[in-house]
Amino acid sequence: MAAAAGWKWTAPRSEPTGNRASARQETDRAIPKHDPGAIWVGCHPASDDHPRLIQQGVKVFGLRLYRGALTVAGMSCDGALAMLLVDGTGKAMTIQFIAPSGEKRFLPGCPKKGAFHVIGVLTEIIIICEGYATGATIHMATGYRVVVAVDSGNL
Repeated sequence: MAAAAGWKWTAPRSEPTGNRASARQETDRAIPKHDPGAIWVGCHPASDDHPRLIQQGVKVFGLRLYRGALTVAGMSCDGALAMLLVDGTGKAMTIQFIAPSGEKRFLPGCPKKGAFHVIGVLTEIIIICEGYATGATIHMATGYRVVVAVDSGNL
């Protein structure tokens, strides 16, 4: 039907061209590439007395505490909670840093699309939610495994 009306399918371009291509290359060069697995291993165990967890009324479920000089988009990550996001195979994809103030930043140059954080052991029911505090609250109330997608675009 669509073809009869004059519609033609054209394959999407795999790479931007022209000015968009050079702008993307400049952006790619400007974003440092980090190894989320290596940063994660260097993080310290987090505790339930972190100011953000107290403020949110939740406990630590698979979070760590980052100590170091990393600053992302103007936010110092020193003292921030670190939440590792993995893909379906368990590969470390990125880290979300959550400051005591509630500010959040992702590790630059690392993809978050399709990545998630898991709370709890496998249960018959699995809940998918947006943020860590929501997921921790759900898990604390139900005992169910919760998959934290980090934002609505990643659900």
